[in-house]
Amino acid sequence: MPANSLLAPIANTMPANSLLAPTANSMPRQLTHSLPTRVARPLIPTYAIDQFQRLDREREVVREVAQAGQQEIATGVEFLQQQAQLWLGRCWFCTQRGLEDQHDLYECRAQTQYGNESPKGWWLRVRRQIKYAAFGGCYGCGMPQSICSRFVNAGSQGHCTYRGLLLSGLAVMVYSEGSEVIKEAWARRLEGLGVSIGNESELVRYLGSRHDGETVKLVHEYIWVRRRWIEYGERS
Repeated sequence: MPANSLLAPIANTMPANSLLAPTANSMPRQLTHSLPTRVARPLIPTYAIDQFQRLDREREVVREVAQAGQQEIATGVEFLQQQAQLWLGRCWFCTQRGLEDQHDLYECRAQTQYGNESPKGWWLRVRRQIKYAAFGGCYGCGMPQSICSRFVNAGSQGHCTYRGLLLSGLAVMVYSEGSEVIKEAWARRLEGLGVSIGNESELVRYLGSRHDGETVKLVHEYIWVRRRWIEYGERS
């Protein structure tokens, strides 16, 4: 073997193209299985999307109405308490006529109406008939429990500070002389609620029925009539 053959580059002992030729180990392995095929999700029909959006809007409206209702109740109870303190022991009928008013409807001598159609007659008759819904407020006066002294003051021994105020106030504001405009407006309101002002038994059931929370319908009707009179113009 020639002496210089030991010094010959090793590369020379390989074919020229062997460095570039891929070997079996350098070849990429072929996949023995195919990739899973992506399944396209079915498109949601447009009508279904519209229905979902409509339901979302309806739920939002319900939430807004509920929140507004709670605010209205809180505002109404506050107004009711103010009015109850204002008219406790005072005759609304006599106040409007500039007469001595330190008495209630039962003791009023200025009333010229008598019998069943008089405010006093309506009040006494309805007072005997009405039954307030359970948990709808005080079963003695109809006031919310948060206002009635029977519940607020444990030492009241069952006495209602505002006993008779709601019904007698409603009676005198609706059935007194000079109250025809308010009576007509209230009758239209009741008719819209499915109640006839001329059907006394129906009206009594309605006033005693539960409205929401700790209130009965009488509370809300009293508030409504009071606010109409304030708008209409009254003495206080």
